[in-house]
Amino acid sequence: MGPLGTQDTIPEHRRADFIEQVFWNIQDVIGVNTRLRDALNKRQKSYAVIEGIADIFLDIVPLFAPFVSYGSHQLYGKYEFEREKSSNPVFAQFVEVRPTATYIWIPVDGPWIRQRSAGPNPASSNSTRISPSRQPVLPVTRCSLRLY
Repeated sequence: MGPLGTQDTIPEHRRADFIEQVFWNIQDVIGVNTRLRDALNKRQKSYAVIEGIADIFLDIVPLFAPFVSYGSHQLYGKYEFEREKSSNPVFAQFVEVRPTATYIWIPVDGPWIRQRSAGPNPASSNSTRISPSRQPVLPVTRCSLRLY
C-alpha cells in the first residue's frame, strides 16, 4: 500500500503477495468503517441533541464480516511482516523510520489537547511530557484536529 507498492523496498516478484498477506482485506474494512463514520456524522449534523445511536449500529453490524476476516488473518499477516523485516534490511529500515502510532494527550485538568507521533522510540518525540497522573492516552489512526 502506498510506498510499499511503488518502491523497491520489497523485491518486485514478492511485493504483490506481501502486500496482500499483510494488509489482507483492509479496503473492505475501510469501506465498512466509512459507512459507519458517515452515518454517525449524518446523525450528529441532523440533531442538536442526539438521544441514541444504537439504530445505526444495528444497521452496520451485519456488515462487519470484513473485520472478522481481517482479524482472523492478522497473525499470518504479522508473521509475513516479521519474516520480511528479519530477512530484508531495506524493509527493516523502511518500517523503522515511520511513526507507528499517533496519540492524543488529554490532560485531566486542562482545556487543551496535545498530539504526539510515536516512532520507534516514543520518548524521542518533541512534545512536552505531561506527568503520568495527567496522561490519559487515546490511540488513534488519524487525527483530524488542528493542534497548536
